Amino acid sequence: QCGLDRLSGELATLDNYYYLGNSCREGQKVAMQNGAQSFKMFQFVMNLKNGMSNQKFLEETRNIFSYHRRQGHNLILSSEHFASKIRDDLEVWKALSSLLE
Repeated sequence: QCGLDRLSGELATLDNYYYLGNSCREGQKVAMQNGAQSFKMFQFVMNLKNGMSNQKFLEETRNIFSYHRRQGHNLILSSEHFASKIRDDLEVWKALSSLLE
């Protein structure tokens, strides 16, 4: 993810890929080189896993994803938690899919 953070500006400019997720600057919500706001993927995955009950999270996430869709951007979401925490959790994958629609 640090590599994606460092290359986020180049990926966005040259290939229209926008990385959304962790920054290499721990503990900080920062603007990455692609202009996107970083966010903690662990918190993102846990919100998905906890039944999408956090309405503020849902609204903020939908707004971020909707903005990028309207701009025609391709999104990259990267987290080891996709493989380790929710690999077989169909409900979480459905929730993620609904946010990306």
